[in-house]
Amino acid sequence: FTPTEAAALAQLTAKQVRKELDNPALKLRIRRRPRLPFSALVYLQTMRLSGLSLVVADRVRLYWLISDGLAKTPAPERVEFASVLSLRLGWIASEMASRLARFEAWKSTLISDPSIMASETVFPQSRLTVRHVGELLDQGESPSVLLEDYPELSPQDLEFSPLFVKAYPRVGRPRVRDQAPDR
Repeated sequence: FTPTEAAALAQLTAKQVRKELDNPALKLRIRRRPRLPFSALVYLQTMRLSGLSLVVADRVRLYWLISDGLAKTPAPERVEFASVLSLRLGWIASEMASRLARFEAWKSTLISDPSIMASETVFPQSRLTVRHVGELLDQGESPSVLLEDYPELSPQDLEFSPLFVKAYPRVGRPRVRDQAPDR
């Protein structure tokens, strides 16, 4: 996974993921930057769900517990982080694997063709771009309004479109918004 894909899948900002990856101790453990292993995705999801603010040494230890636990066959259901704190590793890993599998299956149905919307990714059998729907949802548009306007969309389209937009940001210069002329 790229850092932006990992951020989208773990529902974190790209800045939060980059901050985690800039930690020197984690850099040693996550060797394949900019590609991240599944264990890094589970770690990032754990950090988001826990809501804990851990010091660097504890974050590194948590990543090692997750990485080592996932390397075992079968992976343990729980790993103990401290005498009063354990991690439901099996649950978090299966939830993340399920989300990832559903996202990949959904993504495989999308169309990117140079003859359709200049290769912009669109939903099957339409000219409606995934980016347009994802950006509308990110801007606060109601899913029910989108389903009313675009009845061909599925609940999965509404779930994963914003994730797609975050995982695959536009390449190139940002668009210049209308600005007042300099005087």
